[in-house]
Amino acid sequence: MDRELILVVKMGGLGKTTLANQAFDDPAVKKHFAVRVWVTLSPSFQDRRAPQGHLQQVASQTRKSTPRRAADTSNCDWPKMMIKSVLLNKRYLIFLDDIWHKRKWDAIKYAFPNDKHGSRLMLTMRNNDVASASCANFGWKVYELMPLPEEESWKLFYRKTFEANSCPPNLEVISKFILRKCEGLPLPIVAIGGVLASKDIRRVDEWDLVRRTLRVEIDSNDRLRKINKVLSLSFDDLPYYLKSCFLHLSVYLEGHVIKCMSLIRLRVAEGFVQEKRRQDLGRSCR
Repeated sequence: MDRELILVVKMGGLGKTTLANQAFDDPAVKKHFAVRVWVTLSPSFQDRRAPQGHLQQVASQTRKSTPRRAADTSNCDWPKMMIKSVLLNKRYLIFLDDIWHKRKWDAIKYAFPNDKHGSRLMLTMRNNDVASASCANFGWKVYELMPLPEEESWKLFYRKTFEANSCPPNLEVISKFILRKCEGLPLPIVAIGGVLASKDIRRVDEWDLVRRTLRVEIDSNDRLRKINKVLSLSFDDLPYYLKSCFLHLSVYLEGHVIKCMSLIRLRVAEGFVQEKRRQDLGRSCR
């Protein structure tokens, strides 16, 4: 079986990465492929760094099952050569998340051998033109995600907002308005659901404030900007002490694995974690 390219395409917020992650972690998929590698391609990388950055991430995963080899760092093509040699004669699944530009794919695609073992390369991207241009020299399938139908949107909204399968009668009108503004996009539904979950369901005025804020912010915007506005609203609703912690995450590249203890030490050093006095601890335990 030939190697195949699988493209999951559409704008951000539709759940491309979530869908691909479910397939990637499926037990049957784990059993079927000898090597599985997941790499998030950050837009901040420059093309010259792609082989040493993105390909090195792939290399660090695939080399675990092979004897260590001395890296010829003087040869800029070494990452491609090494990855190709490691994957050769193996059925592999390589997942590359968030391809923004065709040139980024062109810089790394020749590292993956086509040895007719039924390997798969799975890419998520937002641009249909990039998807079409990426298919050259590959057998390929394209999955274009669509917004959730109304019934599925309600189910997701109920689950994230009320942890139930229904909406309180006093909030039905407001909920319908808010959900309609999300246009079936999972990301804003989950984000606004998180905001509303923290509100008192008996306080219709709190919910109406969210509704009025959304109406002012997104009535005149396109779909992508609506997502950004909803996410901004969920950020603005965070307690002040969590906002600093959230913004601190911007120092990491997208897809970077953050070690828990390292993050805690950094935040303590930055002063984000305040020492509690005994009386404060007593109050928090009441």
